[in-house]
Amino acid sequence: MLAVVLVLIYIVLIALLIIGFDRQPYFVAQKQEAQTAFTVIVPFRNEEKNLPSLLKSIQELIYPEHLVEFILVDDESTDASAAIIKSFGSSNLKSIQNKRVSASPKKDAISVAISEAKYPWIITTDADCILPKNWLVTFDQYLSKNECEMLVAPVTYESSQSFLNQFQLLDFLSLQGATIGGFGWKKPFLCNGANLVYKKKTFKQLNGFEGNNTMASGDDFFLMERFLNKDKKSVHYVKSKEVMVKTRAVDSISKLINQRVRWAAKSSNYNLLEAKIVGLIVLLGNLSLMALPFLSWQNLISWELSSLLFLGKCFIDAMLLHKTEKLMEQNTPALSTFLSCFIYPIFSSFVALRATYGTYRWKDRVFKK
Repeated sequence: MLAVVLVLIYIVLIALLIIGFDRQPYFVAQKQEAQTAFTVIVPFRNEEKNLPSLLKSIQELIYPEHLVEFILVDDESTDASAAIIKSFGSSNLKSIQNKRVSASPKKDAISVAISEAKYPWIITTDADCILPKNWLVTFDQYLSKNECEMLVAPVTYESSQSFLNQFQLLDFLSLQGATIGGFGWKKPFLCNGANLVYKKKTFKQLNGFEGNNTMASGDDFFLMERFLNKDKKSVHYVKSKEVMVKTRAVDSISKLINQRVRWAAKSSNYNLLEAKIVGLIVLLGNLSLMALPFLSWQNLISWELSSLLFLGKCFIDAMLLHKTEKLMEQNTPALSTFLSCFIYPIFSSFVALRATYGTYRWKDRVFKK
């Protein structure tokens, strides 16, 4: 049966990503004098709850102030965000207003900030993130030792005891594990704009987001795609806890669905073959897994085979998650991992359908695919 074959292909794919995860070397920073100048860009809209934590982590960064500036881009906030930033009072941090010129507020915000950036290296992150103290130090050391034009780095969630948070964490860790696995095979197909570094000069040479700014999301992936097309060897992954950014999970199922739909909405516009293949295998694998009980009920395959395939998928997923959890210092309860095995195929298939045919809400705005 086709469903059996598709689940087996999925299992093989995850096994290859696990091997790729191990192939990707861990970067260990050495002490040296800082030499790279960074402009850190943070687009935000109504982030009064998250900005204090972000600003505190900025204050605690270990890096010479004359080699870094922070540009926070206000995208029509209506809360106390501006006042919080103003009270921070740092000489190398400023807030500017976004200038909307496209259907993507975040891409507009990044472009506006880059036009004002003083320094040659751009770093993007989000307002709901907490930055590790050795973040810039480690990027600086990596860049001093490697010829590259873009760095992709890890992102994780803050821990929580709620199942909703743990489910999001597992879903997110699976994406992070797959990201590392792809880089391990030198076939990158994922990245995250909450922790992305690139040369300002190259961004301008590639005309930035021009051509894909009709979609609200994709400020990270489509830019990486352009860097890869220019020179695949220039895009690196920094596998290190020292650069791992932490962000917050959303607090409701509706927000989770809208967030994941926003992420998935850009997938039909992928040009990168690796991303298309992996996305298709994952979607078909999950749909096939849901079909197995029906096929067994109709006596088209045995219940034993159906159960074996389900357990095989759970096991291979758990192996990748375990490696990613260890890297990102997470420890999700085994019960949450087991329950997620049943929920995730339904959740991911629903998100894929919503991303294809529906709209989504984000930051009090409604976006079309």
